[in-house]
Amino acid sequence: MAEESDLTVVFHVGDERRLALPSLRSLERAIAFAAARDIQVEVIAVGANGQFADRSGRAFTLVHLEGLLGEPASAAVVRGIEAASGRVIVLLDSDVLVSATWIASAFEEVAAAASDIVVDSELLMTFGATREVAARPRGGDRHAVEALAVTDPWGWRMAGTAVALRRVVESTPASSLRDAGWLWNGRIAADRIERRIAPGTALMLREPRDLVDRDSAGRPMMLRSEWLARRSSSQPAAHAATSSHRGGIQDRIRRLPRPAAAVARLAIDTVRPTRDAFRRAMAARRGSAVPEWLVSEMRELNRLEPAVPFPRPSALREYRSVELDAIENQRAEAYWRVRSMLPDAVDYLFFAPWVRTGGGDFVLAQYIAAVRRIEPTASIALVTTEFQESTRLDLLPPDVHVVELRTVGSAVVDRAWCTERLLPQLIAQLRPITIHAFNSTMAFDVIEARGDELAADSAIFLSTFVVDRTQDGERTSVMFYRRDRFLDPVTAVLVDSASFVSTMVDDLGYECAKFRVQRNIVAATGPTPVAAVGRDPMRPLRLVWAGRFDVQKRLDLLAAVAREIARRELPVEIDFYGEQVMGDSGLAEHLLQLEEAGAHRYPAFTGGFSSLPLTEYGALLMTSEWEGVPITMLEAMGAGLPVIAPTVGGVGEVLTESVGYPIDRFDDVQAYVAAIESMLADPEESSRRAAAARDVIRSEFSAPAFDERLASIPGYLRGSPAH
Repeated sequence: MAEESDLTVVFHVGDERRLALPSLRSLERAIAFAAARDIQVEVIAVGANGQFADRSGRAFTLVHLEGLLGEPASAAVVRGIEAASGRVIVLLDSDVLVSATWIASAFEEVAAAASDIVVDSELLMTFGATREVAARPRGGDRHAVEALAVTDPWGWRMAGTAVALRRVVESTPASSLRDAGWLWNGRIAADRIERRIAPGTALMLREPRDLVDRDSAGRPMMLRSEWLARRSSSQPAAHAATSSHRGGIQDRIRRLPRPAAAVARLAIDTVRPTRDAFRRAMAARRGSAVPEWLVSEMRELNRLEPAVPFPRPSALREYRSVELDAIENQRAEAYWRVRSMLPDAVDYLFFAPWVRTGGGDFVLAQYIAAVRRIEPTASIALVTTEFQESTRLDLLPPDVHVVELRTVGSAVVDRAWCTERLLPQLIAQLRPITIHAFNSTMAFDVIEARGDELAADSAIFLSTFVVDRTQDGERTSVMFYRRDRFLDPVTAVLVDSASFVSTMVDDLGYECAKFRVQRNIVAATGPTPVAAVGRDPMRPLRLVWAGRFDVQKRLDLLAAVAREIARRELPVEIDFYGEQVMGDSGLAEHLLQLEEAGAHRYPAFTGGFSSLPLTEYGALLMTSEWEGVPITMLEAMGAGLPVIAPTVGGVGEVLTESVGYPIDRFDDVQAYVAAIESMLADPEESSRRAAAARDVIRSEFSAPAFDERLASIPGYLRGSPAH
């Protein structure tokens, strides 16, 4: 090795082997051009097949560092940098051919700069499987910098070649060259190091015939980057490009009211594909995407590597110009919008489909509130994953950071992309203490695909409470159709009933040890049980039914009970509260039947079950076909209101003959009516059971009991054994 060189090329030889020789010959040509300008160059060949560099008829200093057994490619490159004598470093892959002036031009840019810079070639071309020309992004290109959340625009087609001072090129450890390049480019952005272009230079990248698509070849992996962990992608003014028309439009859209902004984004999403297609068509009419100065380079490189197309007109017309497209721009923008909605650090990250009026939504709020009670200074965030609006965010503590993915969703920022890229990338950057996913198909999918990687930094918990059923009878659950070892990276599945655990273990074969029953929180409201207020024997017994109008809650059974009560002429009235959430083809018919039977319909309650005029009711009636441990039932018991409910799911674990009126078969209309008649016949027994139910709620479902159980779960809270 020379005692000192101006520039060192760290030349990595991967699977190309003999195909690396044309790259070395192109490098030799560039080194000769540099030598004529008194630039001393050395080459250090690294990688498992670095010995193939010795086969070139070279006229430059070359050192081959023997590969180490099992050494990752990125580690081999790091060793090459450590062995380099040059103060300027070039990283070059063996599937890349270089233009004659590239090394000299890039070196002179770096040497003349007053501060640290990175220099890229002006163009990147492909040969082999594809024929494309890409202009390398410039340092002030805001969209290119933002795009690091989606792809690596400087490492496009995995050609992450750059020139910089040695201290700038020091690599970030990673498992592959692709990952190392992405991390390094992110560090350049984070350190606000300027990127420049060496005019009139190009790299030619060999595309193998079995090339995977460009998106997967250049996408970031599940690694933490200081750049992507930031809340903003903003660049310093000195390096910022002039705002593009698109950027200005997006800034104005953000200031619009939400409905107008949604319409504006839809219009832009509709127009962009047509605009981009028009631009491509116009470029094709203008002729080749290859500039004149590059034609002579192609002719010379063709002599070194016949696979480089000879620049006859027909070959040149086959080349097309590519750039960061509208899809990548929109997806990158979505990532940064989501990241900006979250704090610098997140300790506890929750996922849910939405926050609405369901019992599971109240349970989610209980977990979040418990974390806030136990850790008052913890940073808590919730991401809702379904593209429907949450209507009960007021259930959450006011300082919880909420991101609703629906606010960034579009035709290209869809469920599949959010699952595959946005959410895994976001979690990898945040690295929370705990991840807790509630009934979110998207979050469960992320954990199934990426759980092993996420578990290295976070404890993962899941919660789901029932096996649902579609309108036509198919059972469904977020736990269905999962891979065999789905729960391996999951610390625990927190559920509210032993019955659900049995279903998961007996029907699906999950390990019982992965499940933990965590009872919910229900307040025993008021100093006196509702049932103790007494009922005027001269007035009918009023029953309250409250829930979603969906298949699970079985409004048809409620209608059947109402009809039977009317047929028997019992002194009973039914009031039902709720709203339609999921489709039910028979809903209109069931509502009509209830009306004809004398039942009274009211809107869904918005302040919790306790916000209803409970003292006006004699009992809660439930007709569900399946449940976990329903919050509405627990709240009624806590208020001292008698409960009539079928023992589906976990209901029977709480509601027994001593504390209420359990119904063995959910569809036994006569059993419901018999329970009602029993209450009419013996109101004192009804009050006694209601008081006993209230005692159960006070002892087993209090906030202190919930917090104590939560703190006992290994790994859930900061400082627990798993952390």
